[in-house]
Amino acid sequence: MKPTRDIAFRFAFPSFFLLLAALLMPALANAQINFPKSAYYLAMGDSISAGEGAMPVTQGAVYRLYDQGVFAAKQDLDFSNIAIRAARTWEVLNYQVPEAICLTGYQATVVTITVGANDFFREIEQGHFPPDVAGIAMRSADIVNRLLNGASYVDPQTGQARLCAGLPNVTVLIANNYTLPHPDPTTSALLDLAARGYAQYLQGFLSSVPVPAGSRVGIVDLYTAFEGRNGLLLIQKKNGITGPGPFDFEVHPTNAGHVVIAQEFARAWAALQ
Repeated sequence: MKPTRDIAFRFAFPSFFLLLAALLMPALANAQINFPKSAYYLAMGDSISAGEGAMPVTQGAVYRLYDQGVFAAKQDLDFSNIAIRAARTWEVLNYQVPEAICLTGYQATVVTITVGANDFFREIEQGHFPPDVAGIAMRSADIVNRLLNGASYVDPQTGQARLCAGLPNVTVLIANNYTLPHPDPTTSALLDLAARGYAQYLQGFLSSVPVPAGSRVGIVDLYTAFEGRNGLLLIQKKNGITGPGPFDFEVHPTNAGHVVIAQEFARAWAALQ
């Protein structure tokens, strides 16, 4: 009989723990708590904010900012990312801004923006040379202006234009663009000229944007943060040049580059506190 009891014990012992785990699983699932949120972080713009270049993309800069609790502790912070790859200033103005200011409900208290580079590359592809860097920077500043002070948009349901108010008591952080160290000196110089010009124009145009009481605006200086550094961009990596054309190359940051971007946004945030 002893061997029979041993066999029965060996089968009953793991079965007991399987039954116990099954009984505990609902209790563990129900233990999760949804904290009331006091802040809302909204990321907008282009592929940099979307996380392109990072592997996985959830290691991108804006996800790091949320995960590290830069703007508020995670249990106090809602988070949305509406950035999309290839978005230009036009698309952000016409599609992303109305999502931010026209939708009723909980409104963002912190907004981060990366935008502008796609306008530059698209203008070059369409034969506009030199590109209108000042115009691109002006539209970027208008994105900030509309977030702060509102704008009129057509309601997609009624087809009627309506005025959407700006976000109250919001902090808007907008980045300038890093330069790309292309192996061709002429192309590299052109890219650097555009990035420097954009940074200067953006600062100038933002200085004329009215900032309502309770709101704040900060510029995130990616141009300076990336200048002269290696390993932050995919163009510096193997297969970073993707074709024979002068603009066939990877423009996105590496994981290390996304870390630097997150650090610069955090630095700009801290400077406003």
